[in-house]
This record gives sequence, C-alpha cells and structure tokens, in this order.
Amino acid sequence: DVRALLADPRLSALPTRPGFPILSEGRAQIVHQQVDSFIRLDGEEHARIRKMFTAEFTVKRISDLRERTIALTNSLIDRMLAGSKPVDFVKAFSLKLPSNLMGQILGVPEEDEEFFQDCGTRMIDLSLSAAENMEAAEEFRLYICRLVDSKRANPGADDLITRLIRERLDTGALTYDETVATIQLLIIAGHETTAHTLSLST
Repeated sequence: DVRALLADPRLSALPTRPGFPILSEGRAQIVHQQVDSFIRLDGEEHARIRKMFTAEFTVKRISDLRERTIALTNSLIDRMLAGSKPVDFVKAFSLKLPSNLMGQILGVPEEDEEFFQDCGTRMIDLSLSAAENMEAAEEFRLYICRLVDSKRANPGADDLITRLIRERLDTGALTYDETVATIQLLIIAGHETTAHTLSLST
C-alpha cells in the first residue's frame, strides 16, 4: 500500500498544492514565500536535485566520519562527567553532537551552531506566532546567503558547501535560491532529527 501511494502521481510533496496538510499558519507563510528544497518537489525536479547529493552520502563517506564521531562523542561525555550535576542531556549532548558534525561536513563555523539551532527551533515551533516563525526563517535564510557569498568569494577548505558552490551553483546546475534552500535543509535535517532520536532513545 505504501509503495502504491508513493508511486501515485496524484500524491504530491508540493506544499503549495490545494489540500496540503500544513501544520501552522507560520509554516504556510514560509513555504509560500521561500524557494523550497527538493524534499518539497515532485518527480523529475525532485530527482534532479537529489541526485546531486548521492555521492556525498555514500556508505564510504559516512564510514570515514566514524573516528571523528567517536572522538566528539567521548569529548562531550567527558565534559558532562566533569561538569556540574544534574546535566541537561539535550543541550550538553543531543544537540551538540549532530550540530558539530554537520558543521564540519558542511563547513559551517562552530561558533554559529547555537544560532542555527535557535533558528531551526523557532521556525517549526507551533507555539509561536506566524510572524515569529517567519522572522526565524528569514534570519536563517539571510545567514545562509552570507555564508554562500563568503565561501564563493573566498573558497577555502573542501567542505560540502564549497563543493556545492563550485560544482552546482557556479556551473548553473542549481540557481542561487535553490542552493540556499538546499543548504538550509541539510543544516536543519542534519541535526534536528538526530538530536531528537538521541534524546528519546537515551
């Protein structure tokens, strides 16, 4: 049944289509005013952008992160053990581990991690007003724009965002807005879901 539904062209991931179950007015405003990432596209358009990232998340590439992940995990645990008690596991570990790793993979400065955690949380917080959701989304978009512009002007380390700019944006495979939307997705998706899973499973 699930396979049949996923293959049925009558179902869509486009949040702008009538009947899409958007959770809040704030989310509705965000998806109608910003270019969305490939998870909110259908068919060939979805596949076109998604295929660009397949090589970035192969088993080998992820396996290469194992030692770095173990070292960071041990460091965070040591810091919790050495600090005052009780400890807030979510803040001290669950958010920091995926944020730090995604920051390293993407090339996001470590000092900016708390900023994008805060923006990501406020963007999807259903207890906030639509205006507050939109404000967070715009702050985050402008931050990504500055990051892209900076890396484009001063290409440095071989991180994912730099490669994305060099191989996709500068070649015309992605527009500027598509590039920003995709980076935004990778940052949020790369730490939100993992942080929640770590917290709940622990």
